[in-house]
Amino acid sequence: GNNGYGFNSSFDAQGVQGLNDVGPINPTALQYGVEFPTPEVFGFDLNSIPEALGSLSSLDETNLGPASVSGVVAVDFGNDGPGQICANGEFFINGSLMDGQFTSGGEDITIITKEDDTGYIGVIGGNDDDDSDDGEGTLVFDLTIDKDTGEYTFTQFGPLDHEDANDPDDVININFGVVAVDEDGDETEVFITIAIADDAPLIADPDENTIDENALADGPVVSEESLDIDFGSDVPGCVVSNENNSIEGVSSLTSNGRAVTLVQTENGYEGQLPGGDLAFQLVINKDTGAYTFMQFTPLDHAPDEDVISINFGVDVQDFDGDTTQTEITINFVDSVPVINPEPSIGSGVENVDESN
Repeated sequence: GNNGYGFNSSFDAQGVQGLNDVGPINPTALQYGVEFPTPEVFGFDLNSIPEALGSLSSLDETNLGPASVSGVVAVDFGNDGPGQICANGEFFINGSLMDGQFTSGGEDITIITKEDDTGYIGVIGGNDDDDSDDGEGTLVFDLTIDKDTGEYTFTQFGPLDHEDANDPDDVININFGVVAVDEDGDETEVFITIAIADDAPLIADPDENTIDENALADGPVVSEESLDIDFGSDVPGCVVSNENNSIEGVSSLTSNGRAVTLVQTENGYEGQLPGGDLAFQLVINKDTGAYTFMQFTPLDHAPDEDVISINFGVDVQDFDGDTTQTEITINFVDSVPVINPEPSIGSGVENVDESN
């Protein structure tokens, strides 16, 4: 006797009886005669991990003196409630590093984590003890982080040595490690990246001087002057000749009919005569831009031109090789015969005795 339903069985439909068939509905679950599974039963963890976004800020060394940039590390602490945002002692540097080294004016930069984990400092002549921020050495930069809000300020005091001498704005990235910790100790780590663009020499004004060749009657003529140079925010580099020269007033240089060859030297230029003698010499102090010009023999001027100008090309380079071009111009004023306006006996006036 099978009492079940067969193919030809029939049944009477009836509505669902709420409390009998489903059970009471509470605020969190439907009860079906078994307990609602709890997180613990299935190994669920309602604890949340902080979510944080790294931050990128940019700074141009052109404005050092010092220069600052600010930003914020955005953190969502979730259900556990806010904790703190601190330096974690991790950092790395990439980008256009001169000779692959992290330096300022050729000196190694040491990054030190502040004792209270509120940021980092970079010094030259310091140490790499992460437990010390005593500031020994010369301060190059400072990163200060607000541990409650994630707001930060990066201040740069000294220049970084960049690699690409052909790009005055090549970039070095300093990446500072940050950890966000919620109220019950869950952590997330991100980085604050400071992108620092290079600076090129700002000012290297041309300089011009005039030599009166009449003064050669008393021996060589000497003129001492200096270029007006602003190396910008980078460490000063050097001032050197660059072979970019030009001559005005004549088609070629000669002195008393002898050819004058303009030759670049290690520290300036020379006007060389056949046999090794010099018509003139320009000596440049490569550290300061001061220069000395000496003329030893007169130049041959065109009949209708009293002035010959020579433009001597000069490169001004900062420490990491960024270059600005300028020039030193020397104007040579031709010597002319001088007639005595008040002749005397023996100097333009002679007595004639007509009786002879």
